[in-house]
Amino acid sequence: MSQIIPVVIGLASKGWKVGIISCEKTKTSSEIKEQLEAVAVDWTALSFGRTGAVGGVGRLIRIAIRLPRARAYHCRGDLAAAATHLSSRSPFLWDVRGLWIDQKIVIGSINTNLVIIWLAKRLEKIAARNAAAVSTLTEAVYPILIKRNPSLTRFHSVVATCTDLEKFHSNPRLPAEKKLLLSGVFNNYYDIPATRAFISSFRERENLKVTWCHGEEAIKSELNVGEDEIKVMKQSDMQSEIASSSFGLAICKQNIGDSLAGVMPTKVAEFLAVGRPVIVSKGVGDLEKLLLSTRTGVIMKDNMDLAVNELLDLLDDEETPKRCRALAEQHFSMVNAVNTYDSIFKKLLKWEALK
Repeated sequence: MSQIIPVVIGLASKGWKVGIISCEKTKTSSEIKEQLEAVAVDWTALSFGRTGAVGGVGRLIRIAIRLPRARAYHCRGDLAAAATHLSSRSPFLWDVRGLWIDQKIVIGSINTNLVIIWLAKRLEKIAARNAAAVSTLTEAVYPILIKRNPSLTRFHSVVATCTDLEKFHSNPRLPAEKKLLLSGVFNNYYDIPATRAFISSFRERENLKVTWCHGEEAIKSELNVGEDEIKVMKQSDMQSEIASSSFGLAICKQNIGDSLAGVMPTKVAEFLAVGRPVIVSKGVGDLEKLLLSTRTGVIMKDNMDLAVNELLDLLDDEETPKRCRALAEQHFSMVNAVNTYDSIFKKLLKWEALK
């Protein structure tokens, strides 16, 4: 809802004839169907099927068989790209949502036997070898992809995790009470002990109210980091919750290898859009460079007291919300993302016409 649907609707509004093929774990939403039908988007929803290697191969084959004809394709992830290559000779954009197999292993959502890892790496190589264009969430991950796949196209664009800046509108006033909002699911990517330690360190200096808001898909019932309240909330309702907070947080583990370079949490874009600074760990995608150069967040390293001091300085600066919003408009705008994809597909079709 936060990423795919706005892009599809945005491209359709620019005159593209757009179709979607997806594998769904649950019954398709009538709300989404109505939104897509309103802009004449054709949606083919297949069953997700089994998990594991057998299920993955089954999805690849079913997508390849059912893939609608198109002059160009937007493939979100390695499996979609490999299925498209098997089924069509039209050019495709490989939309890299991170280092897929590396992330799956870290999160623990994939069996780590050698056969599955080999198959997953093969999917990445097929995608990299045949993509006409590639987009990544971060600049930092592209050199890693090139090192792993030297034949990868140099037609590369960065399209970060974006947000609807009209829905997540700016609120220039920080609340008087210090409030931390923990937003969304906290999977194995996140460093829960470090998050707990930071909250404890902050509370030694200032009173802090901590709220965790998550969707119904969250597996954990509590984080045990010192949260005062827990709310179940739809992503579409998060703007007002973020506006009532002082800052957000995304502290990731540091021992998870190259995969951290491809990460760009959606929650960070949403906080910045509303005008709230964030505290993140070092090495998370491009965030260290972006936040430090614009004074919109804090990079937590080893010294938590220093991180607390830097955050308090940002919260005392009445210009901080304006700087956060400006960064969101520059780097995390859904409108900019749609325009970038529009430009990519126009180039792909122009190249295809010249063949």
